[in-house]
Amino acid sequence: MTAEPFRYTGAARIDGVHFSGVRLAGQSSGDGGSWSGSVSFETEPPGFTEHVGANGVSLIRLADGREGRAVVNASYAGRYWTLTITGTGPLPA
Repeated sequence: MTAEPFRYTGAARIDGVHFSGVRLAGQSSGDGGSWSGSVSFETEPPGFTEHVGANGVSLIRLADGREGRAVVNASYAGRYWTLTITGTGPLPA
């Protein structure tokens, strides 16, 4: 029996800053495999520039309480910010 691949779409806190529409995906949950994701937004949420990624590795806390650690890189393209999320350990659990 094969475990279902990890998938999450919804709200999450990244380094304590709330984001909606976060998309995460990864390998099967059985092996704690690699994972990644992204979130895009137009208006910077409070605390974004001060907190997100400030410590190198960010704490990702999903709305259902699961947590994981990731490197988060921000980019700005004219009107929208995009955060690219690369898991550094096990899938959020």
